[in-house]
Amino acid sequence: MFSSLPFPRRSLLSYVILLGVLGVLVPYIGGNYWLSWLAKILIFSIFAMSLQLLVGQVGLVSLGHAAYWGLGAYSVVLASQFWGWTSLLALGSLALGVGACYAFLVGLLIIRTKGMYFIMVTLAFAQMVYYVIHDTPLGGGTDGIFWLDKPSLGNWLIFDQLLPVYGLSFLSFVIVSMLLGYLQHTKLGSIWRGIAENEARMLSLGYQTFFYKWLAFVISGMVAAWAGFLIALLDGYVNPEMLSWHHSGSILMMVILGGKNSLMGAVLGVVLWHLLVELLQMPWLPEMITKHWLLALGILIIACVLSMPHGVAGLPRQVRLWLSK
Repeated sequence: MFSSLPFPRRSLLSYVILLGVLGVLVPYIGGNYWLSWLAKILIFSIFAMSLQLLVGQVGLVSLGHAAYWGLGAYSVVLASQFWGWTSLLALGSLALGVGACYAFLVGLLIIRTKGMYFIMVTLAFAQMVYYVIHDTPLGGGTDGIFWLDKPSLGNWLIFDQLLPVYGLSFLSFVIVSMLLGYLQHTKLGSIWRGIAENEARMLSLGYQTFFYKWLAFVISGMVAAWAGFLIALLDGYVNPEMLSWHHSGSILMMVILGGKNSLMGAVLGVVLWHLLVELLQMPWLPEMITKHWLLALGILIIACVLSMPHGVAGLPRQVRLWLSK
């Protein structure tokens, strides 16, 4: 049960206890920098898991997933700025609703496309949203918008400090990973995997594959929008680059790097990506590397993908196959 969760073959209780202990200890072990870094890892992991649902479970490769991430972030900041919303529950519901509505409409239009056509259409819709935000005063143009009035939960918890934002990110990560892990082990998850492997066969068995793909698309958009809400809360700032195509490409590479066939792979890809970004900018490295760290990052990722075709999560299985030969 829950073998797609970050700690496979463990009971739900063990999973919650282990993550709970880690979540409580981290704020006392590291300073604010590492606490912020871990919160960012948790948020990006939620974002990556939302894409893994499409890529790994249903076989839909999206190059426009940043649209939901950006819309979730912009919706809450604009609601706070123009309408004065400060309720965490209201803003969180708004982010989920915006992500669901946009995915609902886009999904109806593009789900019937396949392969490269699907990839290009997702990119086109994402770029449309990007240019609306980038080229109009609504999104603050290239300068973006600062989130000044942070939300609160009732009258006793205001999310204007790092610790409560980390706590919300941690709780969100636990809930999202459990829910998506559960879905993947239900009949619905089996249908998604069947569509990814052979959609024609699923159609012949009587399954309405359009509906199931569309449902996965909407769920994925909602989760990505929630992650966008969290990153806006953490950074206190949004800008149009959140919706750009290279942001979609980066999160797709994280999923592939970690292993697209499991939630654990998506999380591992996020962790490895951000660790490499940190390491390649360390002052003790040669200047040639730190100055061109993006080039070095690209080379390392290509090497990882070529040497680990199933991602980091598939490495133990790959090692066992090598040893058995």
